[in-house]
Amino acid sequence: MSPGEPTRDQTLAPGPRPVLTPLRRARRFQLPGAPSALIGREHDLAAARALILGNHTRLLTLVGPPGVGKTGLALALAESLEEDFDQGAAFVDLSSLRSPDLVGDAIAHAFGLRQQGNLKTC
Repeated sequence: MSPGEPTRDQTLAPGPRPVLTPLRRARRFQLPGAPSALIGREHDLAAARALILGNHTRLLTLVGPPGVGKTGLALALAESLEEDFDQGAAFVDLSSLRSPDLVGDAIAHAFGLRQQGNLKTC
């Protein structure tokens, strides 16, 4: 530093210092709103979270008859997991599919993946 050159503290404007808050990580996926409030499913939510956050589950499928709350549970689960993964959590709606052969393609499409060459997406 040269004589007469301002120090670092002198170059800052007088007055209160700005408050810096950490930036949230960018989320790649937007979750749809839940169809209804999740009531009485706390145990199911905790069990599903434990499975996903464990070391052995990479994909969790919720099955059951119509109207039992699979979608609401899935959305609550995804929302609860957003901070646990760098890019958040994604929800892939499979309700309109009429063939199980289309599941892999639907998931790949939701994640922005595409088939290259002769490789299949699932």
